[in-house]
Amino acid sequence: MLLAPAAQAVERVIDLTPRPGAVLRLLADQPSTPAKGTVILLAGGNGILDLSAEGKIGGLGGNQLIRSRQAYVTAGYAYLAPDIASDLKSQNGYRYKPEFANDMALVVAEARKLGLPVHAVGTSRGAVSVAALFNATRPERPDSAVITSGMLISQKIPAADTLGPSQIRVPVLLLYHRDDACAVTPPGDGPRYKALLINAPRVDIQTLSGGAAPKGDPCEAAHYHGFWGMDGDVVKAVTAWLDEIK
Repeated sequence: MLLAPAAQAVERVIDLTPRPGAVLRLLADQPSTPAKGTVILLAGGNGILDLSAEGKIGGLGGNQLIRSRQAYVTAGYAYLAPDIASDLKSQNGYRYKPEFANDMALVVAEARKLGLPVHAVGTSRGAVSVAALFNATRPERPDSAVITSGMLISQKIPAADTLGPSQIRVPVLLLYHRDDACAVTPPGDGPRYKALLINAPRVDIQTLSGGAAPKGDPCEAAHYHGFWGMDGDVVKAVTAWLDEIK
């Protein structure tokens, strides 16, 4: 157990063994009162949190989902924030590999231990992580999927649409910032991806606006792409939708 300095929350580290010799490390926390569900927070970028055995985040600590993880606890949700398995971290395109899909399903299986609804939440390139989960050979699936500022439609590089959107058979929320200027996550891709989700029982698209003055790269977490200055609004939108679909 350890203290998360930002919120003085008690987080724990879970080590899973997806394959012999490989470690898949998760950071986890839950409310002190009964939780409504569990969210699996799938970071964008390279996805590598570099979690230490003590739970220190070595990479992507500023990612929108990771930096706002305690807000989900405050909203009544437990969370699991997975790193990338140790044997996949050095592999290019690991999100498109079957091993990764099964790793994500293993995380769902871990989340199921709380006996609560499980929701996969991915941001930016984490949209590919969400899509991969529905291609796993393992049977575990989440009860819904949320994608924020998602890399949904392939352009110069592959995106979530390459991983069989028709395999997704749960409710989906696509959440965007109106002014997202990242070239690979245009808000206009939301309706295009929705049209591919032919087996999802419900697909909602929401667009937020506002926030603090953006800084730096338009594809990074301190810009509109990362809902800079709007973490509370994002968590409120996501959890309100989760509360509605239960």
